[in-house]
Order: sequence, then C-alpha cells, then structure tokens
Amino acid sequence: MIHDPIPEHHGGAYVDAFTAQLVRAAGVLDGNAGIDDAARRSLVTQLLRRWLGCAITAFVADKGAPMSDGAWRTFLVKYPVCTRLFAESEQLWRRDCERLLAATAREVPGVALTGIDHHAGFLGSRRSAHVLAFANGRRLVYRPYALPAAAWFMDLCAALGDDLHRRAIRVDGDHTWDEFVDAAPCPPEAAGPFFRRAGMLVRLFEAVRAKDMHVRNVRLVGAHPVVLDLEGVLAHRDAPSPVAAGFLPVVFRGGNGERSELGGLHPGGTVTLPVRQPRLRDGVFEDIYPSRTLAATIPAPLHAHVDDVVAGYHAMNAAFARVDLGSFERIAFKTAVFVRPGVEYRALLYASMHPALLVDERLRDRYIHEHAQPIERAAMRSLISLRYVATAPAPSFVPHDAERLGVAEAAIRASLVVA
Repeated sequence: MIHDPIPEHHGGAYVDAFTAQLVRAAGVLDGNAGIDDAARRSLVTQLLRRWLGCAITAFVADKGAPMSDGAWRTFLVKYPVCTRLFAESEQLWRRDCERLLAATAREVPGVALTGIDHHAGFLGSRRSAHVLAFANGRRLVYRPYALPAAAWFMDLCAALGDDLHRRAIRVDGDHTWDEFVDAAPCPPEAAGPFFRRAGMLVRLFEAVRAKDMHVRNVRLVGAHPVVLDLEGVLAHRDAPSPVAAGFLPVVFRGGNGERSELGGLHPGGTVTLPVRQPRLRDGVFEDIYPSRTLAATIPAPLHAHVDDVVAGYHAMNAAFARVDLGSFERIAFKTAVFVRPGVEYRALLYASMHPALLVDERLRDRYIHEHAQPIERAAMRSLISLRYVATAPAPSFVPHDAERLGVAEAAIRASLVVA
C-alpha cells in the first residue's frame, strides 16, 4: 500500500539531520500558553514532513545514508533546489503557525490547544485543513483560506428544510472555521432515508454546480451522507448534470486494468488510482499506479436503494418549486477553479521532484514550464497545492420539467446499476 512517495524505512535516516534546525524553528512557539506540548510537537512534525518532502527523492537517490554535518553540507551543494525549498518551507511554516495560533486564540480564548491532526501528505500540503482539539473537549476544523461558498451552502441547506445535514461554518478573514463531524454508523432501518438524502444532494449539487464530491471527501454520519470539504461548491463551469459533481459512482479502469471507482457514495475497500505516480523504494525511483484503502460512505449496497436515490432527487427538484431561493442566486464571492484533478496535480508535483531536476533550478523550471498550466507554475515551483479562485458560476434552482427529469433519472439509474 503506497500512501505517499516517502517510504518509512528511508525517512528515518534523515530525521537526525534536521534535529538542530527543528529545535531552532520550534522557538517560534515558545512562550505561547495557548498550546500544550503535544500540539507543539505536532506543529514541529509538520515542518519536518515539509522538509522531508522537499528532498526525499534526492535522499533516496543517495541510498538513504545517515547524515553527518559534512555529508549534509555536501548534499545541499549537490541539490541546490532543495536548499531554496527548505528555506521557503520554514518561512511559510512560521507564517502558518502564527496565523493558526492567532486564529485559535480569538476563536477559543483561554482554552489550550491540545491536538492538531494535519490531513496532508509530504508534498503540496501547505493549504490543507487541520483538525484541532482543545482542552475543553471541543474539536474544530481550521482551513487556512476563506471559503464563503461553504457557509453559503449550509445556509442554503437550512432554507430547504430539515432533511439535509447542517453544521456551523464561518469565514473569519483569511481562514474558515468548520464544525468537526465524526463518522457514525447508520442503523439498518435508516438506510432508506440515508439514500433518499443522498438523492436530494445529487439534485442540489447539480443546481449549485458542484464538483470534487469524491469518496475521500464524504463521510457516513448516521442517516446522513456528509461532505467534509465544500470547496467544490459553485466550481463546475461546464454544463451541469447529475453526475458532474462526482458524488455518484465514478467508474474507471485502474492502472493495471482492474475496475475501480472514486465516487462520493462508495462501499469502501482498496482501489488503484488511474494516474501514475513515482514510488521510491531501495533507492530506485519508479512509476506505479498507487492504491488507497477507503472507508465506506454508504450503509448498504447502492443497487438495493436505487429507487430511494431517485426519490430523493425528485423530492429536491420539487423543493425548488416550493421554496423561494432567489436570494441564493446572487453570488457576491469568488469560488475555486479546479485546473486539473487533485490526484493528477500531485502526480505532476511528485514528478517535478525527480533527483535529476533538483541539481539545477533551470532544469526543474523548464520541466514545470513544459508540463504545468501557466496558472499552476508558481505554486508547483514552491511545492504548494494550487488554489485559484474566480467569479462563481450561477446556480440554478429552476425545477426540471418532466422531460429533463426523465433524462436525469436515466443517468442516475445507469450510474447506480453499474456501481
């Protein structure tokens, strides 16, 4: 199972090389009474992961030998691109820590931060969400960017009635606070209502031009399917359809020819991704099709609840005729633009870290120029996951007529039957 291009048996050889730097960097956290030792260690570990991500391809190419001071200096001379990336990583980490700690002090004053769970890999992780735990037992999701579309969507769900799951989401300047939602089993008798709500979301995601509602973005929470990251709301700029959001099963052929899917409504299990990514093992740099083990986001087989999903779709379509949603059609904020699928972007990011490209900035810049879109290049050069926003596409809450409902229902049934 490959969860990241950094094998455990290689990363450890370099932790000692960073000890002095980590102790020095951790000084930025000294004197902050709002964070306990465990949370402090978590933040420092994030910096270590960023540093490892800056050079692990080169580390492994050099056979994973432990780093003495002399060997470390030689390494930096050999891979000067890493030197820049190390410095940028620390600078951005310090800024991110300052912003996070200032934000938590305002949001939960006088309560110590006791845990930080950072959901990201080693590369492209500088805008990922953090699950924060506090001494009073409260948990919050901190997103280091403004996400007004998420708060807008929660207000929209509330306006539509009590059927859909809602949670508190609030934008505070340059960041967003999101209520933490934990997974919970769905009682057998609630499977029908669960899939009916899923069908309602299919129609709602179509209306709000959503995308990126894939399996790793959905959680099974009792009788509700819950989307965790709503950055994909108002992000689809092509013609809307019931399947465009990726919430329904998305079936593809994995790299080895096997059938896989990544749709939001997912039975769980291991899937092989369709995009090749580098793997580093025993000093060998090779391309593979990585696999992921996914948690189930549905409480029962989809094929047994096709009619429930379709009924939910019809119910939401009828709600559009019943509820006045005119105020939600006037969008005054910008929303995300997805230049390419995230898994494809990460694969390109990994490829740009080939050791041969780390010996000269010009070589890596040329590679990025040739393979990345213009809008991606600056972020990729600094190992940052791209986040680009633009004017939001207009949602449409006009109910479908009978003909269009029939076309949509056929597409839904076809998607669910093959799942």
